Amino acid sequence: MKKTILSLLKNERGVAAVIVGVFILFVGIGIAAFAIDFGYRHVAQNELQNAADAGALAGARALYYGDYSKVNDGPTDPTGEWTQSANQISYYAATANKAGGTVVELYEDGSTGTIPWIPGSSGNVGDIQRGHWSFGLTPVDGSPALMRGFYPRNETSPTPIGGVDETILDATKTFINAVKVVVRRQSTPLSTFFGKIFGHESFTLSAEAVGYIGFTGSLLPGEADQPIAICEGSLIGDFCNVGRMSNSGNNLDTFNTAAWTNMTQEPCIQGNASDLKKIICSGGNPTIIKFGLGLGLTGGQDSSVLKKLIDCWENSALYDSDDDGTPDALLDTNGDKIPDKLWNMTLPIISCSKNPKNCDLVVGAVNVNVVWITGVGEDPHYKNVPKIMEDWDESDQLDGEIRWNSFISHFNLKNVDDQPAPYADMAIYFLPDCTPHKGAGGTGGKNYGLQAKIPVIVNIPFKDELNRN
Repeated sequence: MKKTILSLLKNERGVAAVIVGVFILFVGIGIAAFAIDFGYRHVAQNELQNAADAGALAGARALYYGDYSKVNDGPTDPTGEWTQSANQISYYAATANKAGGTVVELYEDGSTGTIPWIPGSSGNVGDIQRGHWSFGLTPVDGSPALMRGFYPRNETSPTPIGGVDETILDATKTFINAVKVVVRRQSTPLSTFFGKIFGHESFTLSAEAVGYIGFTGSLLPGEADQPIAICEGSLIGDFCNVGRMSNSGNNLDTFNTAAWTNMTQEPCIQGNASDLKKIICSGGNPTIIKFGLGLGLTGGQDSSVLKKLIDCWENSALYDSDDDGTPDALLDTNGDKIPDKLWNMTLPIISCSKNPKNCDLVVGAVNVNVVWITGVGEDPHYKNVPKIMEDWDESDQLDGEIRWNSFISHFNLKNVDDQPAPYADMAIYFLPDCTPHKGAGGTGGKNYGLQAKIPVIVNIPFKDELNRN
């Protein structure tokens, strides 16, 4: 009898071991199936996000016409920069990608997913939309801040940005600065491998990205036209309508508001005259000028460097004072040519108010028109002040001081203390130009009237849904 019971006990233990083994095997298969399916889903989700990012960045880069005069809503950009609207460019960039081996989907009716997004027939709706991205900043005028996020908009006229506080722009919904793209695996959900055993047939996935194009931070090679950096302290208030001067004096009227730069960073190396003259009118910065890093700067004026700059202006300007199509160079008292056209250039901005020092940080970029450059040597009798510049013409006025006062009044030239700009030797007078321009550099700088041409992604939400069919 005892032997029979022992035999039964041994058999029960064997059965239990088999049951436990089968259970462990079943759980192991389940865990493996879960890991494989969700690993596959994770890969497909990342691919979907890449597609959304690609579409958003492509659309944001093409958000404006080539001259930034209008939002690019189609048809063809008259400047020739773009042949499709920003929304269409977003669509083609997104659908050039696959997620889980299948081309991603976009819909005019968004999450409903019944009307495919068709290039050429879709408006600013559904899964591709132009609009305003807000960082949720509180405007300086005390008005309520917008919530952080994207606001779809249909405006196409550019919002003036020069001299406008960034927090005001942040709260201005009509300021179009972003493209949102949503991509999906919706009508073709991602099938599971083993999930079907447990009733999980497929994954419906979606991903969203917002491409934001802000203000110029870093400057790409060749975008800083001359080896000059402007102090941000001279670009305050209504700076778009106030001209400034840079000069090597040591009193309040003539403090430096700019510096020469050899465009070196990490480390910042002060350039000598020979280095600086090689950069003038030679194609701009040879390497990228990075936002937030110090810049190699040399204060004061060097007569040989300034003369090289003046020579470049004189040789590159179109002298046609009577607009008859024939260059007719004006001459000063020394017989040298006198420019009669403003000289436009894009320059980096550095973190100084007056008297810049080596390694001041790059905080953005500005587009300026050089209005006048005075030569080397004092000119107490105003013999070499301008006579004609663009639409200003005082060529009949013999009194040089009267011409100068008329000149600075016409262009609203002031020193950094907002006093009328004095007539000083070795000085560069410039007027910030905040009219729409072709973008420059990468997004990230402060607003000094120049928008970037390279956008960034500002949010990457994660969305997915498990289908249980």
